[in-house]
Amino acid sequence: MQEKIIYVAIDLYQKGGIQRYSRAQIEALIEIYGEENVIVLSLYSSADAVQTFDISPKFPIEILKNKSRYKFINRILYSLKAAVIVLHEHPTSLWVNHVKLFPLAKFLQKMSRGSIVIGNVYGLEIWSGLKPIELWALRNMYQVIADCHFTKKYICSHLQVKEENVEVIWDPVDTSKFMSKDTVKKILPRYGVPYKADNRYLMTIGRISKASLHKGYDRIIDVMRLIDQDNILYLIGGDGDERERLIERTKNEGLGERVYFLGNIPEAELVDIYNACDVFILVSDQGVGRGEGVPLTPLEAAACGKPIIVGNADGSIEAVNNEENGFVVNPNDLDAIKNAILCLANDNLLRQQMGEAARENIERNFSYYIFKQRHQLLVDRWQKE
Repeated sequence: MQEKIIYVAIDLYQKGGIQRYSRAQIEALIEIYGEENVIVLSLYSSADAVQTFDISPKFPIEILKNKSRYKFINRILYSLKAAVIVLHEHPTSLWVNHVKLFPLAKFLQKMSRGSIVIGNVYGLEIWSGLKPIELWALRNMYQVIADCHFTKKYICSHLQVKEENVEVIWDPVDTSKFMSKDTVKKILPRYGVPYKADNRYLMTIGRISKASLHKGYDRIIDVMRLIDQDNILYLIGGDGDERERLIERTKNEGLGERVYFLGNIPEAELVDIYNACDVFILVSDQGVGRGEGVPLTPLEAAACGKPIIVGNADGSIEAVNNEENGFVVNPNDLDAIKNAILCLANDNLLRQQMGEAARENIERNFSYYIFKQRHQLLVDRWQKE
């Protein structure tokens, strides 16, 4: 039987980790099945993006046109569009990129003459609370693909999803793009950061918003107050509604010359920015509305040969083999975070060895090749059932 896939997404155009994961997944499915056998739908288009990030998916996307100003009407129109395509194409499988669309996928399954339904889960949206119909749909998916073991453990132990129905496939990193480069001298002055050979640059990249404070910007600023080495600078890349507060905080606390805000990083300069740091840090905490699966930015920094420091409270821990390619720390232990930073900042050989191990770990576990291979193995298993 000829395979036919319909991939249903909320958004494929933004810069976030979910969108990146989804785009890579679609590319893998196209390489496995052929572009003619994969139909991609997205509720939102590039015109709906809050900001333009120079992101152009490599595949055709069916988008909802002539939108209403009311979101609920757009969701109804999108559902109807998806239903028409399902009735016409008779897919063998429906892939869904977000738990909010799981109920729609189960409805479409009823119309599709026996297709299977596969849905992605990433972490934060899972433990922040699901509507009853979303939880029902999650429990009744043919296959759930989790971005990390932490997310899998959560949905199996807390939401009663059957363990055998959940497969972990880690985020992919483009190892041909994200790699070590000597860019620090030219890139930092362009962002208003002074370059000195004996400076050590600590970096976090992510949304700086109220919804993203679990990423630990305040936490690392607290740690910077404990570090009395003026040659250790903290660089924060990204933007959001908390950026101005953090800027004001650093000024008030006398850290204005040690903490720098880079703003939004253009996609074309992202690799250069990663390579400008000595250590990448993202120490997140976990709770309702807080936490990560495996955040993508530490993985991309590791692919650039940077040792990484992450927290032990969520899926971040899966990015690091402790004391091999970085450090895993308790997000509530500021002294432990400080010691990890100082250990790497003041030991050039250790930093180099951990950076090389970080790159090797990405190639071994997080490359696009491995990501695609794991999807291929999953598809092969289904075909044998």
